[in-house]
Amino acid sequence: MADSSVLEDVKLDLNTAEPGDHDTFSHYVSKKEWGNVVLNGGSVTALCGKTWYPTKDAKKYPVCPECLEAWKKLDPSE
Repeated sequence: MADSSVLEDVKLDLNTAEPGDHDTFSHYVSKKEWGNVVLNGGSVTALCGKTWYPTKDAKKYPVCPECLEAWKKLDPSE
């Protein structure tokens, strides 16, 4: 399986986020980045390039189509 996971929390940070509907999706983030945010806090950047501070339950939202496509292209051996 690829080195990414679905975040448990997502929230749009209006100060650093890009325009669009990414606040209505759950996003994939690399395990390394997710581990860093769990330990240190702060924002994360999804596979699609969206940046936010995770605080909401990702299970309530559909998966971001851009993240899903990026995840499918990852090499599972990495």
